[in-house]
Amino acid sequence: MQRAASAALACLMATGCQGVHPPLALGSDGMDTVNSTPYTRGMNLEYGLVKNSDGMYAIRKCNGAAQPNCVSTSSTTRLYAPPFTATNTDTVAQAMEEFDTAIKSIDPGVSLVDSEDNLPLGGMYRRYSVPSPLSEVDYVEVLITASETEPTVFYKSQASKTTYIWPIQQPIGDFDAQKKRMARLRQSLGWKLLVGDCDLIECYDY
Repeated sequence: MQRAASAALACLMATGCQGVHPPLALGSDGMDTVNSTPYTRGMNLEYGLVKNSDGMYAIRKCNGAAQPNCVSTSSTTRLYAPPFTATNTDTVAQAMEEFDTAIKSIDPGVSLVDSEDNLPLGGMYRRYSVPSPLSEVDYVEVLITASETEPTVFYKSQASKTTYIWPIQQPIGDFDAQKKRMARLRQSLGWKLLVGDCDLIECYDY
């Protein structure tokens, strides 16, 4: 490897050199970290649940550097969104049924693309594709789990792609479309914010 790198360096310093290329610097996802851009990184969307060390499942956080048009209850940045309490529901299944009805009422083109049941704490997971005028399609993920009182709703809403201004690679925002969608869903369901001890402005700006 060291010999190949030395040969590549010598090649780059010379003129007319062909057939020798420096080794790529690859990230953990196998992507070329030197030649990649926020646009290309944003094409690798992350879906599904992550399993924590305690065996519990959680919604993924937003990859803000590559996909800024996103909100998630697992993010710890400005892309954070507070969970909901599914008020006036007795079970996780009832809460999920109500959420399913509410999100499908947004647009007739909404469709369910993934689901998982029988998770810890009676959890249920769903992922939906939602038509979007800005990114063609957005993805909404929801994880509902049981609690001591009413079910708790965790979620992530993200655009399927982000448009960048060339050549400065400045992402074009979606006018808070993800945030507004989730707020609209919560209000239509009559559910409450689960703020707890959070003192971030994002916890109250919903």
